[in-house]
Amino acid sequence: MIGKIIKIDQRKQSFTSQVAYIRVHLMVGEVSSKERTWAKTDLVSSFRNYKKWKDLLEINNILGGLKLKDKETVDSDSPVYLIQKEPKEPEEAEEVIEQFKLF
Repeated sequence: MIGKIIKIDQRKQSFTSQVAYIRVHLMVGEVSSKERTWAKTDLVSSFRNYKKWKDLLEINNILGGLKLKDKETVDSDSPVYLIQKEPKEPEEAEEVIEQFKLF
């Protein structure tokens, strides 16, 4: 399953334990389908699986290897990997437009 990171919440304190977590919101779906649904995963920086995720946590990154625990929850132990790093802002496009204005 693949997914695109659409939002990363600020670190929150868990109500049930003494750990803080980061909630990551994704649009997920099967590679062979264009249908996407919302899902989330919660990551704790002191947990072992966080190492797989930490360098991938940017909005608009497209990830592969995702597995669902239930209808709306990505298993944070999924063998996640980066498929595509999306540009943060269209700054490069603006530079090109500015260069064309010079002519």
